Amino acid sequence: TVVQQGGSKSLLLLARENNESGIMKATQALAKIAITTDPSIAFPGQRAAELVRPLITMSKQRVGLLQFEAAMALCNLAAMGDEMRERIVKEKGIQAIDDLMFDEDPLVRRAGTEILCNMISLDEVFEQYATKEGVRWERMKLIILLAGVADEDFPTARAASGTLATLSNSEEVCQRIVEERQGLKIIRELLGSGNPELLLRALFIT
Repeated sequence: TVVQQGGSKSLLLLARENNESGIMKATQALAKIAITTDPSIAFPGQRAAELVRPLITMSKQRVGLLQFEAAMALCNLAAMGDEMRERIVKEKGIQAIDDLMFDEDPLVRRAGTEILCNMISLDEVFEQYATKEGVRWERMKLIILLAGVADEDFPTARAASGTLATLSNSEEVCQRIVEERQGLKIIRELLGSGNPELLLRALFIT
């Protein structure tokens, strides 16, 4: 495989030093590796961190497949731990995640929601959403509504309700759920869904 032959190192170099088309092709290849292989194995040491900037750039391309693959790769990176989450924040990844969550493509929107679910445990990210003074407080409405789409898109609802469960450690977020027109209805639907993953998240929120 490319990974076994040390190709990831070469691709990282091509993703930094190349023309625009070459950079995008190398980044897409790196994204595919990060999606299908544990990034900690495929990109040992600091190589995984070097992926963040090109993947965020790729996520901004107005091509659904590129956005989706970049988002899926970032999601796997964000699951690696706080050091990687901090790198994503440093590279202005939260704004990119926001944009993905508002995308019209349901797969891109789902992947963006899944990244946020993996990012929200980082205090710096939590604080942006969890209080009225937070710079992304207004995004709470979207997160609440996405938690209610289980019938149409279970993975999105699972990620959004997971994010909401973490954010419910904030009293302001709990009040926001109550005040949202469909907030309590969505929580009741999660409680009555019969799905153990959604039920666990709803119980944590309540």
